[in-house]
Parts: sequence; structure tokens; C-alpha cells
Amino acid sequence: MGKTVEVKLNTIDKVRNFVSFMSSQEGDFMLSEDGVLVNAKSIMGIFAMNLTKNLKLEIASSARPIDEIMRDLKPFLAY
Repeated sequence: MGKTVEVKLNTIDKVRNFVSFMSSQEGDFMLSEDGVLVNAKSIMGIFAMNLTKNLKLEIASSARPIDEIMRDLKPFLAY
């Protein structure tokens, strides 16, 4: 599959909601920022990142179709 999008997780509530959503998904999802790579389901890993910047979300594999995941990710996408 493989798709990369930018997300903005600049509040505690956004991080919490993002991790909750990602944890409910089957598949491999990674966040990266300035060479740091963390599991997108790890709240501790995400809080270790610079949340003032956009993060890159890599959807490596997913049990759901990519268009469904993208629809559900809209509140987190960086525009």
C-alpha cells in the first residue's frame, strides 16, 4: 500500500484522539520528524517529538482501504 501524509498534532487532545484512532486500526503506521521515527500508536513516542512542526505519517499497511483511513484522518491533517 504505502502512503505518506502530513499531520498536525499540536494539542494534547489532538494527540490523545489521534493515538486512540490509530490504535483502533490494524496495520503499520509510523510518524517521523527530523529523522525521529516512532510508532503512530505510541502516545509516549509522539510526545517525545517536536509537536510544533507537522509530522509525516507513513501508512505502510492497513487492513482498511486507504480512502477510508484518509477520510477518518481529516481532523489531523496539516493543510
